[in-house]
Amino acid sequence: MLDGMVIEKTQKLRSWPKTDATLGGLLKRLIPTLRGVGISVQQSRQHGGRRWTIEAAPPI
Repeated sequence: MLDGMVIEKTQKLRSWPKTDATLGGLLKRLIPTLRGVGISVQQSRQHGGRRWTIEAAPPI
């Protein structure tokens, strides 16, 4: 899904996630760091798949 959002040069980078599972694992590991800088990351299940929501957390 993300491949359609970036240029081919980016897709060929070794660091570019090749599967959805790889991307999900990266996001899960980054959640604490992202929360620390004010970014909310939430995962939900929808229609047999998962949906990630990433947004700026509301100010405290």
